[in-house]
Amino acid sequence: MPSQSTDQQAMHIVLVHGAWADGSGWAKIIAPLAADGFAVTAAPLPLTSYADDVKALAQALDRLDGPVVPPAMPMPERLSPACRTRM
Repeated sequence: MPSQSTDQQAMHIVLVHGAWADGSGWAKIIAPLAADGFAVTAAPLPLTSYADDVKALAQALDRLDGPVVPPAMPMPERLSPACRTRM
């Protein structure tokens, strides 16, 4: 794969698992993305309730610097305005 541009290298990809799973399911995805120069995080979600998951994801995004690319975001309006402006 060709090397990534400076803008792409600065991009932080956040992977979000679904119900009945955890972040370890992303292991085979994280390694190649990291090898290509991307910063990658598998957001830890408690799976106790939808509201708790949204709060945990927002907290994970708040800890990151720079632009963030989540693979899917079903309810972005529930994230803080600061989180939404970085996507």
